[in-house]
Amino acid sequence: MSGLKATLKKKNAKINNPNAYEEKRLYLNLKHQPNMDNPEDNYEFEFHAKKPENDKEHFWFKVGDILELKSVVNYTREHNLGNEESELLETLNKAFHNKQLISYFEETEKNLNKVLNIFIRVNSGGVKLSYSDLLMSILTASFSSDIREKMHELVDALKDKGFSNMKQDQVLKTCLLL
Repeated sequence: MSGLKATLKKKNAKINNPNAYEEKRLYLNLKHQPNMDNPEDNYEFEFHAKKPENDKEHFWFKVGDILELKSVVNYTREHNLGNEESELLETLNKAFHNKQLISYFEETEKNLNKVLNIFIRVNSGGVKLSYSDLLMSILTASFSSDIREKMHELVDALKDKGFSNMKQDQVLKTCLLL
């Protein structure tokens, strides 16, 4: 779980308007099949405003519910889940209850600057974030569309036009100057 995406704003949301933020919850797909060629594709986490629909390839578990879950075995039985789903849920359960890996608290104030400051402090103990990473986090929180995908498309288009050394960092810095 790298990065903080918990506070995503609605389109045209204002930082000083607490009602402008769309409330989303983190879900884990218990039926996700990892891509063995990609070591970073172990889990499928997504944020959703409403509980997503389950189907043949998806069984979405609200991660926050792990704090109240009394028995993984009972839950998997009640929902007709198999051994792989049960093992994944047990791994999540242990991560929150047995291992001291995750620190969390619920921030009730919906203030982008406060969330960004918390994000910086929490991540300073792990992978060092560049200013571009932080700026992309702000942009992601500020726009309803997938700004990361659009940024990658822009960088690729610039490279196709002959700017082979162009990177996301340079594009973001250029945008700040405009």
